[in-house]
Amino acid sequence: MAQIKLLTNDSDVYDTVTITKIYDGAKGDSGGSGPGGLSVVVGNESQVIACASGGTVSAATNVTIPFTAFRGIEQVACTCEVGTMATGITVKSNTPATATAAGSVVLTFAKSANLGGTSVLTGVVPLTFTVDGITVTKNFTWTKGKAGATGTAAVVFSIYAPNGTIVQNQSGSLLLATSAYSGATAITTGTYQWAKYTGGEWVNISGATDDTLTVSGSEIVNIQSYRCTMTYSSKNYVDVITVEDKSDPYVSEMLSIGGFTVKNNLGGLVPYVIVRTNQREVDPLLGNISETAPSSPTSGDFWYQVDHTAKTVTLMKYNGSAWKSATESQELTYTWYAQDKDGNAMAFDKSGKVIYLSAADIDSLMTLQCDVSN
Repeated sequence: MAQIKLLTNDSDVYDTVTITKIYDGAKGDSGGSGPGGLSVVVGNESQVIACASGGTVSAATNVTIPFTAFRGIEQVACTCEVGTMATGITVKSNTPATATAAGSVVLTFAKSANLGGTSVLTGVVPLTFTVDGITVTKNFTWTKGKAGATGTAAVVFSIYAPNGTIVQNQSGSLLLATSAYSGATAITTGTYQWAKYTGGEWVNISGATDDTLTVSGSEIVNIQSYRCTMTYSSKNYVDVITVEDKSDPYVSEMLSIGGFTVKNNLGGLVPYVIVRTNQREVDPLLGNISETAPSSPTSGDFWYQVDHTAKTVTLMKYNGSAWKSATESQELTYTWYAQDKDGNAMAFDKSGKVIYLSAADIDSLMTLQCDVSN
């Protein structure tokens, strides 16, 4: 599985990669295919830190940031240098990535730390990755999940993972915890129900009615989402968290032509999934993804045709004289699901390795998931 989130509200911060596509002037020609380049995949680029109403960290929290580097589709060694951090954040561990294993940086957010000021709500930690002597910097973003202020009686509810959201090779376990406040007072009388996102819908976990949930690594197949519903004063409060296994024999990664952010409800994105095992890509794309047909095709060539007007992606095949809709398909099966901004399952009828997602499909925030199977 793979998961992305797409947003249209610049003021929100979410646990995902966000790339903004800005149009400034005329659109240029499409670039040609290049050689296998260097890339760094970061498994956790942002996280909410549970804080009291005064803006200080409620409990000591460890945040795991896994990373993997690739040359083309071949996994390679990579190191990470952690940049300047706000007061109260320290590096617990920094493990380099190898050609066979992901690396990780673990940051500790100290209890009662104000992270640069009680009025500061968000911040970044620069991460500089080095691969074959070439460096690239990415930012890890943290955001305070503050309890309500005294006198407001506002209820704030969130899920967090005190020891991080990553397991290795489906081993060990993860603790998922909740933070709940009414105004400045911690809620101790709420009731809880945990659910697991399976087959495109939320399924309640039998007996999971505590304010914490321990998840076995064996339950996590690449990416798995959990939801907790807290009932307090006859009202329901819901939050969702996603955990990952970074060492599965088969690893899927979701990419997107056009990035992961739409602006002003305009345009569309073209998400697709690549699958790797033992540093090899399996079931690769049958052809290029573009709006215009490849030049000088030969009989039997394939092309994923992007049509922004029809809001479709169609696999085309060249018969020697013209492009026609292909009858062939990918070897693997790609089943797509979607959740709305509140974490509820959406009706979603898209299928295939490559899909078209219109800005009109997204109501401020969408979580998109793809299950890959034989």
